Amino acid sequence: IQTLYPQTRIFLKNDATEDKIKTLDNTFSILHFATHGVLDYDDPRNSYLIMAKQGNTDGKFEIKELFGSPLMEHLNLVVLSACKTAVIDTKAEHHNDPVSPASAFINQGVKSVVATMWNVDDDATSILMESFYKNLKTMPLTDALRKAQVDLSKNPKFSSPYYWAPFVLIGNWK
Repeated sequence: IQTLYPQTRIFLKNDATEDKIKTLDNTFSILHFATHGVLDYDDPRNSYLIMAKQGNTDGKFEIKELFGSPLMEHLNLVVLSACKTAVIDTKAEHHNDPVSPASAFINQGVKSVVATMWNVDDDATSILMESFYKNLKTMPLTDALRKAQVDLSKNPKFSSPYYWAPFVLIGNWK
């Protein structure tokens, strides 16, 4: 991604902390998480993305930590390259609560979110994401994701929908 977008700021391993996310400025329009997602079906607000532990933080960037955060409103796109980040908890739907990590970002003003419906394969995801970001330079969001999925599906190793179909676009598709 950084090769395609040299101005990208990357936080890896121990540098990828909750505090870094919570204190990002508004000079960028895309936020990409390549991590693990953990869903709490009893209280979806406790679902979280795994980040590095640092200081007093627990390394869990919880949905409820997004509430009221103005840091997300300027984002055109959040990519949740993590397992099950678009999975909906139907028990919580009638409460108007965010029911998935993806919907939590949408509810906080992010225009579009790319997220996943099930566990994803690391190798396939890496290939898909590289293609997606390359496509995004010249194509609208929906076309960029669709072409990345089609291209991955043509790879004999990743032709099963398991590898390319879990990625969905939520929010503004234009």
